[in-house]
Amino acid sequence: GEPAVSSGGDSSYADVGFQELVTCGGAQLTRVLVNRLRGSQFDGATTADTGSGNADDPQVAMTEYGAGLLTAAQENTGGVLAMELTGNGGYSSPQQINSIADSSAPYAVPAIAGLFSDFVAWQQDPGSVGPAEIRLRYEPRASSLGPEMVVSSPAAGPTDAARGLAAAGDVGGDAAAAWVQGTGAG
Repeated sequence: GEPAVSSGGDSSYADVGFQELVTCGGAQLTRVLVNRLRGSQFDGATTADTGSGNADDPQVAMTEYGAGLLTAAQENTGGVLAMELTGNGGYSSPQQINSIADSSAPYAVPAIAGLFSDFVAWQQDPGSVGPAEIRLRYEPRASSLGPEMVVSSPAAGPTDAARGLAAAGDVGGDAAAAWVQGTGAG
């Protein structure tokens, strides 16, 4: 379930992320997998989460040349997981990219900025400690993901990513993230 797909500029490579229910020894677990479509045939599914508990909410964003990110959420910890996509949608090892445990779903969204850069935005909900906020990490393709940044203002109230969180960019390298924030009519 929950399929997400993205392709490079020539559309010869497309990565499809999805959630799969697996059973082993009578125990059921949800995993996020990815399968690359190369031309007209799939390469074979591989895991896109870290394997430590249930995972869901796959999202994929790919640049012109097939690099990008596949994100997922770790259900038991609210961990934001990211698998870097190398050229033509190739896979790397998934890793957790948020630094603080999350008390609710992070609704992570990857996006592309320019031909080589990508970023991921998510909601960080500390629970009773404080209001939910939107965080972001950026990768200029010259290095690994940059530091975690808070991009929402607590003055506007708690964020509500369940009602909306989106991220996008253009070929010129401009990028934006938008989210719902505040309460009631705000």
